[in-house]
Amino acid sequence: MNNIIQALKDNENPFGLMSVEMRAKAEEMKDLQIWQVYYDSGWNNTSIIDCHNSETYRLRPDYEEPEVEKCEIKVREGDLCWFNDSTNTWWALEQAIHFPDFIGFLYEDKEIFSTARAYKSTDGVIRLYPSTPQDEVLTPTHVIRKGK
Repeated sequence: MNNIIQALKDNENPFGLMSVEMRAKAEEMKDLQIWQVYYDSGWNNTSIIDCHNSETYRLRPDYEEPEVEKCEIKVREGDLCWFNDSTNTWWALEQAIHFPDFIGFLYEDKEIFSTARAYKSTDGVIRLYPSTPQDEVLTPTHVIRKGK
């Protein structure tokens, strides 16, 4: 298991006193419903953390990192496609969102978005919609699915 994940499970320090690595990982995972917050003399499940420096958070003890499968995106017959091992079939990129094990689209900068297109503005900000005609259209490199 990832040492950061285990450290977050064992955490008893307020957010502001956690290591930089632990705070970064917590920020990355803050919207997942996998947290506990300490108040009223005990740990309580919470659906979201606000990352307040004075609050003490930890991952639920039963949390396990999900296994993921990366399916490379390739051009086939002029279309962007990905290969689904479970169906042994090539699928159009836009079909990925209809599979129950779909997590998101992985982009070159390691960002994962739920849409098959993203846009990079001239100031380097990545968005799910274009903000100016000069925005660069980004294409994902992989479809990310829940592992087996």
